[in-house]
Amino acid sequence: MAAIGWWEAFAFTWVIGFLNLTYAAGIALGVHPAAFLLEAFVFGGISLLLIAKPGPDAVRIVLAPQTWAYGAATIFGEISYYLMIVFVPPADASLFMRVNILLTILIGWRIVGRRLSGLRMLGMAILLLGLLVTGYFFPATHDARFIAVTLAAAVFMSVRNLLAEFHPWNRRARTVIEKMRVTGLVVLATSVVGLLAMAALSMLIDHGLLPPSSAVPSLHQFIALTTLALALTMGCVIITLMQYLMFSSVVRITSENFFAVTSLSPLATLILQEAAVRVGLVGAGAAGWGILPFMLLILVGNLLIAWRGGAPADADLLAPVPVTEARDSLRR
Repeated sequence: MAAIGWWEAFAFTWVIGFLNLTYAAGIALGVHPAAFLLEAFVFGGISLLLIAKPGPDAVRIVLAPQTWAYGAATIFGEISYYLMIVFVPPADASLFMRVNILLTILIGWRIVGRRLSGLRMLGMAILLLGLLVTGYFFPATHDARFIAVTLAAAVFMSVRNLLAEFHPWNRRARTVIEKMRVTGLVVLATSVVGLLAMAALSMLIDHGLLPPSSAVPSLHQFIALTTLALALTMGCVIITLMQYLMFSSVVRITSENFFAVTSLSPLATLILQEAAVRVGLVGAGAAGWGILPFMLLILVGNLLIAWRGGAPADADLLAPVPVTEARDSLRR
């Protein structure tokens, strides 16, 4: 059973890589991020509930205040991460997104009262050093827009992690199916409302009642074949696989081991990215293997953070919880 859990964790890492490439493909094809991601979450929520079923407490889960706060943070976090890939290739974005780990731990320390072991603080210092050194050599980090979307993604995902930890129904869920059910309900409810709100804004703009905005997709962007195809792929395949692999693996090998394995996701993204660029599947320029030394330094910091360091409670905040905990502390 443990061996299966390890394989599931490794598989999750590669699924994250494919998710990052899906975002890069969306950017190359010119799909609107709000339309794409909201539709993807709708399809993902439906897919999860087809597997786990809504259950008798569906209405109570949907009406929980934490559901809506968590869902909003997830959607805005994913849109922010998607915009990061506008500026840099997927592997770079995956690496810089590690700032979310530092922010999540700091929030847990200051707000929740989590203890910081010496080993974890050493890991944080190495991770911060790796990010600073990487940023020094990469031009994108000198662009205020890239810094803004990176910080926005980190803040939204860190808040999401905290909200997920205190979501009453997520805390009660114990089995893989129960976790998938809560995730499906949260994702579906918030994304449907978000999609309807965005469509309403688009109609108001189309009728001249509101000024045009690049943040709001036009009506034809919602129904473009490329948008629908990518959203179906992400929702029905990638999100569903991520949730199953994550929850099943954690049950078998614990969240600390899962977190350690998924620290390899930037490397998996880099390998997939280089292969995709060479066969012409992704038009974005490859980061190149020159980024590898920076990845390895940051990986060392990740592994130290993942280790309990004699303080079991410290790891709780990093445990995977609802939705795309791929983008998250575990991510990219």
